Amino acid sequence: GLILNNELRYTLITLVSSLVGIVCVTQLKNRGDLLRATLILCGANALLNGIVGQMEGDLPRELLLGMLWGIVSGVFALALFY
Repeated sequence: GLILNNELRYTLITLVSSLVGIVCVTQLKNRGDLLRATLILCGANALLNGIVGQMEGDLPRELLLGMLWGIVSGVFALALFY
């Protein structure tokens, strides 16, 4: 939070997204589990970006863009893990 001008948005999204990712990855046994974990993490990131964006008063275009980046980051994070 300190590096990004003390914005609670990034700290909250990073913390919750990391916890969701950790919980999803602990149960990986095969490729199906990896796909399930990717979908859960993408959904959680999109949902978090939408909720925090609404709390901050973002415009609808900014909300959609944030949710899209949340999905992309979920895919990238688990691709990097695999």
